[in-house]
Amino acid sequence: MSNISFKLGYKYLRSPKGGLFSFTSILAISGMTIGIASLIITLSVMNGFERELKNRILGVIPHSLILNETSITNYEELIRDLEKDSNILKASPFIQTQGIISANNQSRGVNLSAIDVLNEKEMTIIPEYMSVGSIENLLEPNTVIVGSWLAMYLGVYLGDEIILTTPDIKSTIFGSLPKSFRLKIVGVYELKSELDQSLILTSHSFGQKVKGLKRFNSIHKTKNKRHITS
Repeated sequence: MSNISFKLGYKYLRSPKGGLFSFTSILAISGMTIGIASLIITLSVMNGFERELKNRILGVIPHSLILNETSITNYEELIRDLEKDSNILKASPFIQTQGIISANNQSRGVNLSAIDVLNEKEMTIIPEYMSVGSIENLLEPNTVIVGSWLAMYLGVYLGDEIILTTPDIKSTIFGSLPKSFRLKIVGVYELKSELDQSLILTSHSFGQKVKGLKRFNSIHKTKNKRHITS
């Protein structure tokens, strides 16, 4: 069978005029080669892009969250217990809320993540993608780190100030009003993903101030050895 296939292939590969290859054979082989090469290149590029995007998103978003209906008062003890699990690389207190930031007559809805600054290098990849400034700058009071797209949209840069308005209510002599804070930009990160448009970082202590938690915490995030998928 293989001998017959070889003879048939050789017969139609050669030119009927006695040449080594016919024009039709060259055209068919060239088309097939280009098609297969294009498919391999496209798949390689897409796989690389998907892997890079997944790493950047999962490198920022917590692999798992521990939530509670009320404040978590013993979060330091809970973190120690979590880190005893061999499947958990690191655990950290984490406060999350939403708000609107404003500057230069521009406003944008954002997700605010109040992080443990000293542990952030072990929790996410954001410290590796800082364009200017440093995560440690959040140790200063009333400071914030924003994404590059968001900074460009608002027309702000390192050292500028923004106004953060949250849905949390405070009582004043004029009635109940949403809380507002003036924050100084101490860093800009660039992940080249959608997170650049919506995620801002503050210190954990500032998050406690926003939510009125004092020494309490609302959410825990963990970094696991394996990503959790649903």
